[in-house]
Amino acid sequence: MNVLHIATKDTGGAGIAAIRIHNALNKYLPNSKLKSRLLLLWCNNEQNLKPGNGIVTYQSFYPVRKKLGDYQSFIHKRFFSTNNISTKFIKGNYYQSFYKPEIIPLLDWADIIHLHWVNGFVNPFHFLKKINKPIVWTFHDMTPFSGGNPYESGIFKDKLELFRPFLNKKIKLFQQHGRIYGHATSDTFKLKAVNQYQTFKDSKTEVIPYPLDPNHFNIIHQDIARTRLNIKSNKPLLLFVAADTNNKRKGIQYLIDSPHIKDFTLLMVGEKSNNLEKSPNIIQLGTLDIPKLNLAYSAADLFITPAIEEAYGQTTIESFYCGTPVVAFPTAGAKQIIQPYKNGIIADTIDNKALYKAINKALSTSFNRKEISIKAKETFNPQKISQQFLSFYNKILQNEK
Repeated sequence: MNVLHIATKDTGGAGIAAIRIHNALNKYLPNSKLKSRLLLLWCNNEQNLKPGNGIVTYQSFYPVRKKLGDYQSFIHKRFFSTNNISTKFIKGNYYQSFYKPEIIPLLDWADIIHLHWVNGFVNPFHFLKKINKPIVWTFHDMTPFSGGNPYESGIFKDKLELFRPFLNKKIKLFQQHGRIYGHATSDTFKLKAVNQYQTFKDSKTEVIPYPLDPNHFNIIHQDIARTRLNIKSNKPLLLFVAADTNNKRKGIQYLIDSPHIKDFTLLMVGEKSNNLEKSPNIIQLGTLDIPKLNLAYSAADLFITPAIEEAYGQTTIESFYCGTPVVAFPTAGAKQIIQPYKNGIIADTIDNKALYKAINKALSTSFNRKEISIKAKETFNPQKISQQFLSFYNKILQNEK
């Protein structure tokens, strides 16, 4: 069985998840059962392109002018920062592409095509009309099953009707194609895709978690981790991680805009914010590699993920691997992963008071860090999850007969 994964890039939560799924399939499944390859539009980490990794870029087949990708990024940020979402913007951002992945020879090689986050790379309306093969689409956000809105809150909350024409067109296209399968990481997103948006069929959608290599994140004694990071604090140490710390959906404002923040030391990982440089109880570490990120998780008393909407939350699993309990808002990902009082606490509602109430509740709870790590490494074990994907793919091919 040959599976071709397609993603726009190898960065961001969705890109990292695509890499982890692809790597797990190739590492833990014999080639006689499944061969996985991954096609990217952009690859920022050259290590991913090592020979034998099975990862290739679009430009390895056809020349790509980088400025086109830069232009798309500029347009994306401009519209999102001004809240200027229009029908024209939706069409340009979600349903147009400068590229034609459907002409890549690898598509002939594949028995199953597995789409990930493909904005700016794959135009689904064009792609699905050209490709008559079984297609799996992972719900890294709501884009695969919605009219294009990645989430329902924030700047999209009052604009959802603008996406309706695209949703109707997508439902019709999916029905005509008849070979579209969904991969959800939470029961909540599966229900949305099947019942609320009605783009995917229940019998053709599976819930499978993302895998995480057990060697990447491990428990490090808290004192050792703090010493290596040169962190000194007499207050409870909270950790916040986001590639873009200014992304409002990630919810950093719920932490820093509360007077309760003075009672804690907040450790931030991700793009640094100039506005927070002089805050006495905020330590910005910037972007970290995996070994240093492991130290950050281990140094913290709690990992806080105050995202107002989250499809999954890979950082939560990373924290669990390090034995650090997690506090989160009641998002789809948090409700799927967090077991209250065993590995974390879920806030009752999405607001400052509820978040800090949950933080204090977590600090007064006696968590077993070793047990948190052991359970997580059992649940998200890549060998186990690879078998789940293999079963899903086999089910798809059986349906095709």
